[in-house]
Amino acid sequence: MGLRDDARKKLAMTKTLVNDQFWNQDLRGEDFTNCALTGVGFNGSDLSGANFTSSQIANCFFSDCNLSGVIAVSTQWHDNYFENAIFKDIDFRGAQINQAAINGAIFEGSKTSYTIFHDVKLTNAKFSGDFFSVILSNCNIDGVDAKKANFERVAFQTCSSQAGDFSGGSLKEGSFLESNLAGVDITKSKIERVLFHTIDFSNRNLTNINVKMSQFLECDFRGSVLENADMEGCGFLKCNLERAALNNSKLSGCNFGQAKLEGANFSGSNLKNSLWGDADLTEVNLSNCDIEAGFFEGARLVESDFSGSNLAYANLTSANATGSKIINCSLYMAKLDKLQEDNTDWRGSNRKEAQKEDKKRIEAEDWPTGVRI
Repeated sequence: MGLRDDARKKLAMTKTLVNDQFWNQDLRGEDFTNCALTGVGFNGSDLSGANFTSSQIANCFFSDCNLSGVIAVSTQWHDNYFENAIFKDIDFRGAQINQAAINGAIFEGSKTSYTIFHDVKLTNAKFSGDFFSVILSNCNIDGVDAKKANFERVAFQTCSSQAGDFSGGSLKEGSFLESNLAGVDITKSKIERVLFHTIDFSNRNLTNINVKMSQFLECDFRGSVLENADMEGCGFLKCNLERAALNNSKLSGCNFGQAKLEGANFSGSNLKNSLWGDADLTEVNLSNCDIEAGFFEGARLVESDFSGSNLAYANLTSANATGSKIINCSLYMAKLDKLQEDNTDWRGSNRKEAQKEDKKRIEAEDWPTGVRI
């Protein structure tokens, strides 16, 4: 049936529709390009293939609409209603969608690049294909299915999902900032160069997780299982990994600076060139690890267990190794300057392999800096 004649004339003259109603109409392929639509009702209409390019759409009603194949390039959507609408194969490139509730939407990556979703409820949404430079801010993505999605430079900011699946897809050069991912499965995702900030991963089973060159900043991993993880080159700055299990994992080049690690288990892991400056490793299991060139300066190693580990070229300067077990360890060229040791167990380890004490440095560091008058 299409648009009414009066509406078509209004669009031709003003490119504006306000409070017009087009319920249960056949509007397939209609042209709404460069229009301003406010309070318009499309409930129950078939809008498949319609063109909304560069339009501004606010407070409009699309309940029970068929929006398959809609073209919405560079379109502004604000506070619209999409209850039970069919969202499929829509071209949202460069669009902004604000304050909406969309259930069961299907997004294809090549048509959703440079898109911004803000305060949008995307329950049971399905993402597939390659997504580039997308922002989801303050969105609810409960039930998200992203098993076949590849996200590059996609930012999830203050988003929430109690259940979702990213396994099988990939995340590259993106970010998850202050988001709730309590029910999201990322264990089989390929994750590279992603920033995770203040994310709660506590008590999660993340066995075999594959993450490369990513940064976890102030994240919570307490009690989590990350056995056999492949996380080379990742940063865990100021993270809480108390009682976490990271045994038999690939963690070379990781930065655990200022992290809380009390009671964590790293046994059997590759920790070459790892950084532990000022971290708390109280009662941590680091037995049978390769920690060559590990940096522990200023770290708390109280009652930690390094038994059978390779500490060649490791730097333990000014670390607190009270009650630690450094049994049967390789100490070749390790630095032990100003190491605090009380009841430290060195059985089977040859301290003569370590570097000689750097007396000049120690003297310089202990030199009084204050000037008395």
